[in-house]
Amino acid sequence: MPTPEELAAESEFRERLLAALDDLPEKQRIVVILCGLEGQDSRQVASILGLPDGTVRSRLHAARQRLMEVLG
Repeated sequence: MPTPEELAAESEFRERLLAALDDLPEKQRIVVILCGLEGQDSRQVASILGLPDGTVRSRLHAARQRLMEVLG
């Protein structure tokens, strides 16, 4: 069972993550949601959005880089 401190840290990180996702450009945020949260691969997301696979992968990479910068 997690300690109160662990629960507080997890809650704080979740809030920071949601804020960082909100700050992403919409095109990057959509790709992160579809790939990272919905579990779609880049080819599936490309098909859904009508984009080349390389574009999806590029947006995902840029979004991940930004999230790592913000979240440390």
